[in-house]
Amino acid sequence: MALVKVNLDDFYAIGEVASRSGLSVSALRYYEDKGLVASAGRRGGKRFYAEAIFEQLEIIRLCSTIGFSLDETKLLMRRTDDRANFARLAELKLHEIEQARRDMLAARKLLCHALVCSCVDVVECMRASEAPPDLLGLSRGKAPRFKRKDRGA
Repeated sequence: MALVKVNLDDFYAIGEVASRSGLSVSALRYYEDKGLVASAGRRGGKRFYAEAIFEQLEIIRLCSTIGFSLDETKLLMRRTDDRANFARLAELKLHEIEQARRDMLAARKLLCHALVCSCVDVVECMRASEAPPDLLGLSRGKAPRFKRKDRGA
């Protein structure tokens, strides 16, 4: 296998990528270690990246924002002939995003009502606003983010 020499002057040093993307250098190294991005090469101990790195980082940021794990993001970004596997992951995430959207709309409705009502607490607001009673997601198997204090039975 012949090695191809790349002129790194046409690429971005890791510090410049970090600065332009708003990420830390360590985050870029981590993404590279996880196989999400690849550097074009190194010079003087610095990693250099092609212009495409900025699109890849935007995809990683978007996927992270909507709840994808890094492993799921890697699967989505990887070129593959396994269209069925890609479609399954996309369908699963679309379902999760749709549920999150419904939850956000319910929370928005409750907060909008809370701004104009005379309720004395959020439970009363929830009843008055006709927000779904399952706003915490308990019927979907989600645990609430709080625990009751153990009173030492």
